[in-house]
Amino acid sequence: MDRYYFWKVSIPQIIEDRVHHLWSKRGRALAALLNRNELIPRDFLLEMVLEDMLHYVERCSGFLIDGFPRNIEQAERFVKMVRSTRKRVVYH
Repeated sequence: MDRYYFWKVSIPQIIEDRVHHLWSKRGRALAALLNRNELIPRDFLLEMVLEDMLHYVERCSGFLIDGFPRNIEQAERFVKMVRSTRKRVVYH
């Protein structure tokens, strides 16, 4: 990936990073969901993925997203959210 300047967006890594930031509102909300063994709401997950991508959008030529999307609806919503970044999205 480094050779092509793609940034790997890993859903498990994003979740782990957010849970370790319990001082943030999002980190506390995510930890509470996981402690109750609940699924992470679609929009919550989309926001975290987009936030991670926007953090690196100027430093890479594209993204490789691991473990995402879970279904067609999620993919369609996500495409609408990232369209303005003009970056390539490769689903794996």
